[in-house]
Amino acid sequence: MQTINKISNFTENKPLNKNFRYLTPEEIKRKYVSLFYDFRKRGYKLKLILLLIIIPASYKSYHEVNAFNQNQINAHSNSAMSHYTIILIAIGLTISYILIALTLNSMYFVNSKYINASKCSFKDDLFYCFKQEIPELTEYSFLQKIHPRTFYASKLFKNKYSDYNGDDWMHGCYNGIEFVLCELHVFNLFKPIFNGIFVRCIFDKLIDHQLIKLTQINNSIYPITTDFSNKYNSDIQFSNIENNLFISFSLKGYFFENEKIETINKIDKDVNMLKDIINVVKNIIDNNK
Repeated sequence: MQTINKISNFTENKPLNKNFRYLTPEEIKRKYVSLFYDFRKRGYKLKLILLLIIIPASYKSYHEVNAFNQNQINAHSNSAMSHYTIILIAIGLTISYILIALTLNSMYFVNSKYINASKCSFKDDLFYCFKQEIPELTEYSFLQKIHPRTFYASKLFKNKYSDYNGDDWMHGCYNGIEFVLCELHVFNLFKPIFNGIFVRCIFDKLIDHQLIKLTQINNSIYPITTDFSNKYNSDIQFSNIENNLFISFSLKGYFFENEKIETINKIDKDVNMLKDIINVVKNIIDNNK
């Protein structure tokens, strides 16, 4: 495996705006819950407009088809349909259109540029919140993720993937040791390989090649990793490959998202979870320098 001695800076280093007022996790939650309901209200209105358009449009289509069919009857065409059949088709199509409109999420009717702008604003607020809550973090790019080569270089996972999804790439530095982390959801068809937060630390010297087992962590590290595992129902795995230390935190769900009201409402818990992950990383770095 090729050893990488420096973490590539492949994402913009977003400068801190001194005039920007940092939002707390609770303030972020309130802001984007309110925005989510505004979008949903707008979507409901657009859905209602669509429903009001469907009925007269269907009625007009019925008359046009009926007029065409009447011409076919007058021409003694074999393709002419009965009036009863036309009515059934018109009613069936109208009901189908109404059901489709009713089942679509109201957010589907909101212009995507507003949704995307909301997500970018949400991620910006998160970045400043991270900087306030976790000073060790220096960079953040919500569209980036750790490369699959790095993921499999850890030797923590052997199964090949069919889907490798991730986001919320973060870079940090603690006691001179650089680290990166991101959220990953890795699958082989429908079988999960890994879901959670994956971390890579780069040391300035070679460390033990052997995989570190949780039970082999020394007494000063074991309590904090055990507390994290119990608190978040997480399985933590470690590996040392040359000068790289890899840590995987298996976790359920998705984090730092604002597409659903459920994910927005737990943003404060997500930030606390990230703080706990960084604390685990810092303790492990301290005990492996």
